[in-house]
Amino acid sequence: GVDKEWNYVDEVRSATWSYLPSGRYRFELIAQNYDGFWNATPKTLEIVIKPSPFLAWYSILIYIVLLAAIIYSFMVITINRKVQNKKLELTMEALEQEKKMARMKVGFFTNISHELRTSLSLIYAPVSMLDKADEAKRKDIISLVRSNTNSLLVLIDQLLNISRIENDCMPLM
Repeated sequence: GVDKEWNYVDEVRSATWSYLPSGRYRFELIAQNYDGFWNATPKTLEIVIKPSPFLAWYSILIYIVLLAAIIYSFMVITINRKVQNKKLELTMEALEQEKKMARMKVGFFTNISHELRTSLSLIYAPVSMLDKADEAKRKDIISLVRSNTNSLLVLIDQLLNISRIENDCMPLM
């Protein structure tokens, strides 16, 4: 029991024990009458204190399951965040690559435009001089125009080949 010795309580007519663990207890009482005589056999009261439902095996099992669910949820959320961050990172890299390709294409077309303009200028200037030139000079001008026209055709063929390669119509050599 809790108390191994008898408690003398004088005029107090109650007994209190706090924080008793679960289990079986026996309360024994010996009383004294008004004449001062003690009863010979104690009165006995059997007391059963059941365990707290919060400490029962099924409660502990529920706690373990809830803890496992919380840990699992935390891990799933963490993994999903990492996956989303990686996807975002890859998307940003792809976007940066696309921007780089767009800048390269603009630079390429700017250079091609200058090449075409130069070739056309080299054809236009001699053609505009044909009206004022004599027969010998015309042959030189026509030869120059023909040479510049061939250069322009080669440049345009190269541009068309690039377009075909980009559209997978022409195999790379």
